[in-house]
Amino acid sequence: VVFPILLCMGLFPLFWVGAWLRPLFPDHGEMHDGLRGLLHVLTADPFQAGVEGAILKLGTGEEISGADLARVVEEARVVRRILQAFPTHYPQHILEQSAIAGALVAGRIDADAQGVANEVVRRLDEVAVEYERGWSGRPTQDHGLRFSRSLRGVEEVRSLDGAVLRSGEARRLSSHTDSLRDTYGSLARLVRKDREQPIHGPVELLNAILQEGADIVAGEGRRSCRSR
Repeated sequence: VVFPILLCMGLFPLFWVGAWLRPLFPDHGEMHDGLRGLLHVLTADPFQAGVEGAILKLGTGEEISGADLARVVEEARVVRRILQAFPTHYPQHILEQSAIAGALVAGRIDADAQGVANEVVRRLDEVAVEYERGWSGRPTQDHGLRFSRSLRGVEEVRSLDGAVLRSGEARRLSSHTDSLRDTYGSLARLVRKDREQPIHGPVELLNAILQEGADIVAGEGRRSCRSR
């Protein structure tokens, strides 16, 4: 009873899984095959599986794959961690697009607040599906940014106040602005064989890679079960 709880909590090292489970099953038949598939799913790395065979095509025409793509996805993981450190009432997708637009860079809003707001709005409309576009933005009195749009006749308002735009989390996130603009400044596409997916930011890329990796690992686990 204790082992499954620790495993689910992430407190039990995965390399112990095999040592604990293998003696429970005979080394033959369907039970052993099922164990092999389970061990593969538990110990395989969805990150690496998702990166292998994938190509990120940037809007500039550059193609990123292999170890270079792994570095881009690792930065995406770091960016997501920073976004999760912000208070939860600040929408992560607006913080993310604001970071790419340069809104968190020190001095940018002081120099051209409306211009920064316009750039964030442009990116928010690019990310939104067609019927959810129509964002507008303006500076606030506390040197923050206010964004709004109308959805089915109801106004939606999202604000990044001056305090959060100058917070420690904002400074950490702004340190990635240059690389984020290089990668996501224009629409990128994640390509795998005959499939491609539009990518507007680091969180979307990370989710796509991890989901694809999880699907690959699960498929390999099932094939492992059927191989004997």
